[in-house]
Amino acid sequence: MNGQNPAKESAGARPALGAVWRAQPGVHAAVLAALTLLIVAAFWHSFVDIYNSWNMPESLYSHAIIIPPISLFFVWRLRARLGAVPADPCPALGMPVLLGGCGLLLLGDFLGFMTLVHLALLPVLLGLAITFLGLRGAAVLWFPLAFVIFMIPMPYSLLQVVSFKSKMIATESAVAIGQMMTLNLVQDGSFVYLGADDRLLVGDVCGGMRSLIALLAFGALMAFISKTRWWARILILLVSPLVAIIANVARILFLCIVGYTWGSASATGIVHDASGIGIFAVAFVLLFSVESFLRRIAPVDEAEGQPAENAPETAPPPGAPARWVSLYATGIAILVCVSAAHWMINIKRDRAALAAPRYANLDLPHQIGPYAKVGEDIDPGDDVRRALETSSILMRYYVDQSRVPVLLTIVYTGEKRRSLHFPEQCFVGQGWEVEQAYSAPVGIEFEARRLVIFRGAQKEAVLYWLKTGDRFTSSAFMNAVFWAREQLMFGTPTSALVRLSVPIQPGQRAEEAFAALDDFATRLGPILLENIE
Repeated sequence: MNGQNPAKESAGARPALGAVWRAQPGVHAAVLAALTLLIVAAFWHSFVDIYNSWNMPESLYSHAIIIPPISLFFVWRLRARLGAVPADPCPALGMPVLLGGCGLLLLGDFLGFMTLVHLALLPVLLGLAITFLGLRGAAVLWFPLAFVIFMIPMPYSLLQVVSFKSKMIATESAVAIGQMMTLNLVQDGSFVYLGADDRLLVGDVCGGMRSLIALLAFGALMAFISKTRWWARILILLVSPLVAIIANVARILFLCIVGYTWGSASATGIVHDASGIGIFAVAFVLLFSVESFLRRIAPVDEAEGQPAENAPETAPPPGAPARWVSLYATGIAILVCVSAAHWMINIKRDRAALAAPRYANLDLPHQIGPYAKVGEDIDPGDDVRRALETSSILMRYYVDQSRVPVLLTIVYTGEKRRSLHFPEQCFVGQGWEVEQAYSAPVGIEFEARRLVIFRGAQKEAVLYWLKTGDRFTSSAFMNAVFWAREQLMFGTPTSALVRLSVPIQPGQRAEEAFAALDDFATRLGPILLENIE
């Protein structure tokens, strides 16, 4: 036996992936093209949704359009190393990963939860890589595969919460540093008071999430290409969000200093836009400095990152073509079935939405406790109906003895839950700024989302929640859970968004306005369950 490991000996006899490709380049190229087209077909709605999120006004993912080209570039750059890896396909591990990704895709379609559909792309690509290239081949491509995650937007509801909190933290930090510099700065929500009669607004764009997301992707890219040891690369990745936070605090502090010295008007316009560019310049300098320092103290070993074993440049054995044909046929068959199921689910949902009544009965009572309807119902307009993909929209004012108008808005989306648009998204698009955002119970009935928004001198308190069946919630995730439960019970789940808003008068505390909204919401809840399916 001469002490040799038969398994290792057998593995060493395998040809390289490059040799397998060169043996029948036309066949492999055709299969690669077919797999690419099937992935596009299966994820078409996901790709369209992702692209639209990149191009939204004030999008936090406008940088993400360069992520796919970067991933493809590194696949091309690693082609020689990939071609030297032994051809050792691993369907026993790759197929379960692939099927898991396909299941996640169809589950997201079924629930109308696009985040699941977006995330399904990662296990699908990984499963295909492991199945056809083997573990070592997939390991060569780990970075271009993992880098794709930076093009997938976070759920808007989560993104809005994280963005608002990051803005508050950055503003508090900048104000604290300014106070240590003896500047008389006072923070009140999204405002920084520069004196008795002047204040600076820290908008959502200045919250730092855009730079945080972009610099985290850049940090991952820099960590991968850095000529440093593995622990130093991890450190670069971990430092990148910290750098983004520091740079954003520096930007807000700079604008506060400018506004404190020359007035808040001087911190807008060109100065504001230039500081947005400057934040990336500062962050890049900091990241390059960190990488340069780590490259000096932890240079990469020349042998590190090189393939441990290259397959011999031998022709594939006679049985190899049949094995590859079987693998290719199985992979293509799976993607064909998933693509067909994906389109069937989406077409069925669209047809159901078209077949449903275009207008639901939202004619609620004109008297709700002490609150009486005033005026005529507001027509939202055709543009709003098209944007919300529904004609069932009720906008109506109610008043009580105090004569403070409460605006009730109900957007009934029926079976098309994906057409729900969160108020934060709409308010920002209309020029409002979010000063406060949090969830809190409405009495003992249910939990609702609370917003304090302002636009110029106008300030409003907003209370909203989602309704699916007989369940109320402020959480998009729980709304999806309720929707799934109805689907699994063979029900016909329908969704609606209920929103209440009331002006906050000068000198009035937001809590007083929310007390009125809570009272109205408590009386409205049972009526919604009785009148709206």
